[in-house]
Amino acid sequence: MKVVGNSALGGAAAYLINRDNHAKLEEILQKTTYIELSTEMQFQDLFVNNMFFYGVGNGESR
Repeated sequence: MKVVGNSALGGAAAYLINRDNHAKLEEILQKTTYIELSTEMQFQDLFVNNMFFYGVGNGESR
């Protein structure tokens, strides 16, 4: 499994620049599973509870 960030713009640009990437795009689509996390309350709670803002309120900085 490989997790990627917001890759939509990069993928769209690569496809538009070189349409020969179509086969690679189809291959990636077959291997990809989309998981919607924004509607999962447990994910929201875990996400917020595990955010760390260095230098805010705790005197630490990076």
